[in-house]
Amino acid sequence: MRRALLVLALTACRAPPPTGPPGGPPPAPVLVAPATTRTLPIELTAVGTVTPVATAQLKSLVAGRLAELHFTEGQLVKKDDVLATIDAAPLDAAAKVLEANVNRTTAAWRQAEAVRAQRESDVRREEANLVRDTATSERARREGKRYDALVEKNLVAKEQHDQVKTTVAVTEAILKADRAAIDSARLAVKAAAAAVEVAREAIGADQAQLAASQLQLSYTRLVAPFDGRTGARLVPVGNLVKAYDENPIVVVTQVRPITVAFSIPERSLPDVLKAQAAGPVAVVVRRTGEEKPAATGMLSFINNTVDATTGTIVLKATFANDDDALWPGQFVEVTLRLGSKTAVTVPTQAVQSSQKGTVVFVVKEDDSAEARPVRVGLRVGGDTAVEGVIDGDRIVVDGQSRLRPGAKVAIQRPAATAPAK
Repeated sequence: MRRALLVLALTACRAPPPTGPPGGPPPAPVLVAPATTRTLPIELTAVGTVTPVATAQLKSLVAGRLAELHFTEGQLVKKDDVLATIDAAPLDAAAKVLEANVNRTTAAWRQAEAVRAQRESDVRREEANLVRDTATSERARREGKRYDALVEKNLVAKEQHDQVKTTVAVTEAILKADRAAIDSARLAVKAAAAAVEVAREAIGADQAQLAASQLQLSYTRLVAPFDGRTGARLVPVGNLVKAYDENPIVVVTQVRPITVAFSIPERSLPDVLKAQAAGPVAVVVRRTGEEKPAATGMLSFINNTVDATTGTIVLKATFANDDDALWPGQFVEVTLRLGSKTAVTVPTQAVQSSQKGTVVFVVKEDDSAEARPVRVGLRVGGDTAVEGVIDGDRIVVDGQSRLRPGAKVAIQRPAATAPAK
């Protein structure tokens, strides 16, 4: 009984079958929809792969026993967090020996500096002696000249004159000795200065060795190079690790932010560059099989070359990924939003292919069908932008197979849907 009522209801909703002209074929029943002017988003779609901004393999730079791991697998870590420690006891002992060497050579340098200071003091003392003895010698020479004049006049005894001459000779000898002492003291200063330089170089060598040892000691603490997520523990605690081993202890991957890499045809590159010049280009990604967007980010990279083998170019978009919606290695559907444009649209099922190209059937005012050539543009949802029709044209969306150009049509109403019981 219900089925009979449903059939009667659907029949009542349909228009009565039209009647054609006497002797001619009846009008073809069709469904129509108006061409509509709409603002359509300009979008490009592609398949992309989620790629981390950075990935680091943490390897030991020194040999030793893996003493401790400070993370759990899959943990979010911050930059400079300590993730692993190598047994530092051997390197610490070596650093203490080198530190003692630095202290010893530093003491030797200070002693050499003290000796040089003493030798410089000796030079100043000898120079003071020279000044004093020079003055004494000058007085003796003047006295000698005076006595030379007196002895010629027989005003003094020859013995007194000889004593003055002896004093002059003695003071000149003292001056020579002072000059020799100064030269010797200056040579001693040079020797002391050389000893200081040797001590200073010894300190530098020991300090360099100590710095290298302390650097090696710092390598016993493996830290996160950036904010990221840890992977699996690849080396158990207690194992011996080698310096620069090929096998990492753990891999850290940056996931906030994160990027999605994808490729577009080279013919679409001008549209992308134009949109980028106008401002940031939004990129939406969806996980496979999902309609709801997983994340929205911005275009951040366009490769500098087109792949000649595929005719595509690689792009990347960056996403904050604060909610971990994107995971490295994941495949996603990518949509680039390049702007918008106004166009006349028709339902996509109205667009037909023919021997003369792409056409749509337009119902004219006399209810006859016209096959109108169109050029297809953007497709958004169930609508397609076309050039060749105007806003308000009645477009055939069902029944095209029964039409030929100029054929009369009977516009049908869509069948009503019975309410659910």
